[in-house]
Amino acid sequence: TADLSTERSTCQRLENAQSAQERQVKELRAKLQDLESAQKTRLKAAIAQLESRLQQAEEQLDVSEQEKQTAVRTARKLEKRLKEAVIQVEDERRHADQYKEQVEKTNNRMKSLKRQLDEVDEECSREKAQRRKLQRELEDLLEANEKLQSDLNAARSKLRRTGASGTGPSRMFKQRSSLQGAGDESPTSLPDDSLSEDNQP
Repeated sequence: TADLSTERSTCQRLENAQSAQERQVKELRAKLQDLESAQKTRLKAAIAQLESRLQQAEEQLDVSEQEKQTAVRTARKLEKRLKEAVIQVEDERRHADQYKEQVEKTNNRMKSLKRQLDEVDEECSREKAQRRKLQRELEDLLEANEKLQSDLNAARSKLRRTGASGTGPSRMFKQRSSLQGAGDESPTSLPDDSLSEDNQP
């Protein structure tokens, strides 16, 4: 009959729509999996690189700090020796020339150590700046990761909604076929609550 032909055509159209939605769901799932894999790979590599650079910067900073402390201790020792030398020069004027030469050498050594200490201070400052820069980069990366995770969650939510809407036509077709076979009522008299149940995930 014409009604049966129309119903078959409707069912065929719904089945085709369902098949298209299922293909779309599969494609979205594949894309989502690729996105997750690529994101994890890039994130792990970037974090590992930044952590390595941060560790190197911290190690260099520790070395520089140790060198600075060593230089400070050496400078203090030299200052003490210099004071002792000055006292000794005052007590033994007859050795003034000898002690004067020693003082000059000590002063030169002090200047050299102070220059080295200044260089160490500058290096420490550079290392601290580099460390702060790496820390900011790591924080930016973590912030970007959070945004990517949010986008990923949104994509998953969209995928779930798409998958849920794809199951409705098949169940509605079965209900209509059952009603038509029983001959109780026409396919268009399906209750509204059955359709709402089909659309639930």
